[in-house]
Amino acid sequence: MRRGKDASLKALISAMAEAESKSYYEEQENALNDLSGLLKTFLNRDDSPERVRIRKDYEAGAALTGKGGIRQRLGAVDMEFFGRAYFPHYFSRPSPEFHRELDAIWQDGVLKGLTPSTSGLVKQISRMNGCKRVVAAPRGHAKSTSLTFKGTIHAVVYGYKHYPIIISDSSDQAEGFLDNIRVEFEENTAILEDFGPLAGSVWRSNVLVTKSSIKIEAIGSGKKIRGRKHRNWRPDLIILDDVENDENVRTPEQRGKLKDWFDKAVSKCGDDYTDIIYIGTLLHYDSLLARTLKNPAYRSIKYKAVVSFSKADDLWRQWEDIFTDLDNDSRAEDALAFFQKHRAAMLAGTQVLWE
Repeated sequence: MRRGKDASLKALISAMAEAESKSYYEEQENALNDLSGLLKTFLNRDDSPERVRIRKDYEAGAALTGKGGIRQRLGAVDMEFFGRAYFPHYFSRPSPEFHRELDAIWQDGVLKGLTPSTSGLVKQISRMNGCKRVVAAPRGHAKSTSLTFKGTIHAVVYGYKHYPIIISDSSDQAEGFLDNIRVEFEENTAILEDFGPLAGSVWRSNVLVTKSSIKIEAIGSGKKIRGRKHRNWRPDLIILDDVENDENVRTPEQRGKLKDWFDKAVSKCGDDYTDIIYIGTLLHYDSLLARTLKNPAYRSIKYKAVVSFSKADDLWRQWEDIFTDLDNDSRAEDALAFFQKHRAAMLAGTQVLWE
């Protein structure tokens, strides 16, 4: 039965993705990738005072791009708009609701419910007490893109963080995140147009210091982190992104060593203004992520890829029999035809995190 459930799950996800209307996605992508379409969508999302001000300036004919332009100002207010306006190559499909929940974690936690729309607010945000958030989510659901990539860039270009550190399970992995950010700073025409050149005095694979004197560092899990400073700032944003792997969760000793490093080094390397965001995929019931989800000092959220399974067990067993018939060379095609014929019944009651 378990084997059938696993096969059914894979088929369910693949079939739902395959069955989505291409015309729907094309229509949505064209609207969302076009700045005027984006503005029509996001300027009217709510009536918060800052958004209303931006909307009035837009209607009065204010410049859309460049320093102080509508795009830059709305990006400070709305994390989803920021991703779609500046990084359409990453954020190209309609967002599932849980991506908006990840944005809310950033806006409510790191930004403290404020927007870095003026220098006074930027300074206020940077000195407020830090937050602690932990998120567990399945692989392949763009949690790193939504939090580590987009969040770090947002913090840097709007200047409300001075020393972000990205930590992953290895130095290579952490530097990969930093390299993706560096490429955007160097080559993204929208970022350059609105925020200007960002390359500064240090521009290496593991550390960037921007023209605005913000330092971003990438390190692997278990590495020395205590005692780090950038000018008068201790790390004020620490993002732990999948700091565990199959190897370092294998034994109690390895899990204990990682937890000691997290408790004694990572948790104590900042100041009272330091935000700690921990995101990852659960690899073991006693992993660091599993323990942190239960840590009362952290606000936690855990997502599942499949929220609810189909109740049509008999139809899925028939589908599995077709798909696993090794004597039938057209088994994949026949299984798909069976699914399409019984699609409504086989998917009744199902719900996934991101179709």
